[in-house]
Amino acid sequence: MNAIRLLFIAFFSFLLLTPALAEDLGTRAQNAFKEHLNQASQAAKDAQTPQEKRQILNDAFKKLDNVMEKARSLPAATGQDLDAIRKFQESLTEKSDELNGRNGFSAVPDQQLNQFADYAVQDMEQAERYFTISLTTALLIIIILLLL
Repeated sequence: MNAIRLLFIAFFSFLLLTPALAEDLGTRAQNAFKEHLNQASQAAKDAQTPQEKRQILNDAFKKLDNVMEKARSLPAATGQDLDAIRKFQESLTEKSDELNGRNGFSAVPDQQLNQFADYAVQDMEQAERYFTISLTTALLIIIILLLL
């Protein structure tokens, strides 16, 4: 009888905590992306040459795109997850195109690379609206980002 009661309590506790856990993982995924972008922005601003600055920013965008590409292939990714990932990847591609002068954008002038780094971070931080992803996908994205 005690085992059944304990199992019952554990089960309902899990049901109550699952939304909080999902929200926490979503927040952690957002924070991991923000941290990566902030580090890249600072590294770009600290770089000595425009070529180094561009390379740092390009590498940061590519790393995040690689993480999202891996997340897209996860079997646990839902349709909503895939849509959020696609939107985030589109935003990354747009930033890369803007930096490098592709697809109708003029390349960011060398003397404006520091401002662009800040702008890219601020704009990508606004991408929180894209992070309405499932608990499993959020956890796996965090793991992939940490491993790359």
